[in-house]
Amino acid sequence: MAPEQVEGGNSEPATDLYALGCTLHEMLTGELVFSAPTSFSVMTKQINETPPPLRSLRPDAPAELERLILDLLEKKPHDRPSGAHAVYQRLLPHVADLGQLHGALHPSGTLSPARLYAAVLAKIPDNPTPAPSPTPDDPDMAIFRHHLATAFMSPEWREVIRNTDQGEPATSSLLRSLAVQDLPVPIRNVELGGRRQDATLAWPDHKVAVLLTGERITEDEAFSRAGWDARPAGDWTPEELAGRIAA
Repeated sequence: MAPEQVEGGNSEPATDLYALGCTLHEMLTGELVFSAPTSFSVMTKQINETPPPLRSLRPDAPAELERLILDLLEKKPHDRPSGAHAVYQRLLPHVADLGQLHGALHPSGTLSPARLYAAVLAKIPDNPTPAPSPTPDDPDMAIFRHHLATAFMSPEWREVIRNTDQGEPATSSLLRSLAVQDLPVPIRNVELGGRRQDATLAWPDHKVAVLLTGERITEDEAFSRAGWDARPAGDWTPEELAGRIAA
């Protein structure tokens, strides 16, 4: 409990920030901020005692992180950070070298609750327009989908998109819309009729490809002859391409 809860039963957004400070302290040190034989003693310490600095228990912790936790654990609500977003901005620089989140983001192509949830969230505009039902071309929806896809895609999807970001914005946008779904990752090149097709992203098992050159194919080209559905990125919609891959 934050001091204001102990003393007066009051709760406000800053009360949650105090709780976050307690949680971060315990996650990083393995110890409670305050401990005592009884709940009353713990609450008394919450009100009166200064919490131990993070680096007194975890010397390798960054000084900025120690300062943030101490700010979160200030006794008076108005002395804590201004809000959750301010805390987020101060925590973000410490998010680095993350490992795989197994069962949620890896491996790709497997059923994942996180990706299923992201696929639903991606249909919600980040900044809704007055229109009663946003269209797939709604720019706000595209921005939101972009960030969700980045967050939920597997490392394999991330690598494919990284390779298309520079010169193929239309393809990159299309792939980001696919990345929140449980779909196999495309390969960059495919061989047809003894010839390597370099400018493609292909799903050979489904005979589906995205052409990166932007040129339309004709009936006498390799993909058509082999019975593939191969089109430039601009000729695919995310829904149509996902349906063809999943079929």
